[in-house]
Amino acid sequence: MTSMAWSQRFATGIKAIDKDHSSLFDLMEAIAEHERRRSSLAEVAATLHALEVYAAEHFEREERFMISAHFPEFDRHRRAHADFRALIGALARQYRRSPDAIDLGKVRHFLVTWIMGHIMGEDMAYVPYLNGTTTPPPGSPEPSMPTEMLMRLPPEKHDIVRRFASLMRDGGEVAEALESTLLALERHHEQALDNKVRTLFAPDPLDLTPCAEGDESAEPMDLTDLMESPEPEAPSPLVSRTVPATSRRRRPEA
Repeated sequence: MTSMAWSQRFATGIKAIDKDHSSLFDLMEAIAEHERRRSSLAEVAATLHALEVYAAEHFEREERFMISAHFPEFDRHRRAHADFRALIGALARQYRRSPDAIDLGKVRHFLVTWIMGHIMGEDMAYVPYLNGTTTPPPGSPEPSMPTEMLMRLPPEKHDIVRRFASLMRDGGEVAEALESTLLALERHHEQALDNKVRTLFAPDPLDLTPCAEGDESAEPMDLTDLMESPEPEAPSPLVSRTVPATSRRRRPEA
């Protein structure tokens, strides 16, 4: 049975990261123990859930460190994190649905292989940037952390929005497809609103239908009334008012 325990050869020299990695080895050993003693479904499911939580918390912390150190391979590293989170989430979900379809031995072997490759390869690459012995070359683009957002939502929408945000954060083909679909839905919604506005508020067309003969209730329309403006009335003559000479003010003599 392939197993592995934490040792100093996996240490990065960064206390917070090494503490997280040690916890990951504990979870991996717990899965090996479940396999040995055939633990209950609830125990295995709890460990897989703990692995999901670990991945979310540790990867976020690690990514913040990489951003602060301007690690140039940040985007590629974050993508590796996203792929691992997605796979572990699918594993935990599948185990809850059909535990007999999951071989814990293969799960353990995958974790050993992934952890060895990721810690000894991917993680060790950022260590010189975090401890300051290496700096990115001049002109290197600065990585950016996704912006945190606060939004009030109905309780029944929390899960779907969280899942949507996670997929958009991780990027890749799924995020691109979601973005394209969202833009198409927005265009469709705008067109529907434009049609509704035209239906509700467009002016009625002029009724140019001739009146039926003998219909006394309707009067024929004279189109000249619409095209000719009425002649303006002549303005009323102004009434002049003569001011008596006696009422005129005399200019004082100098």
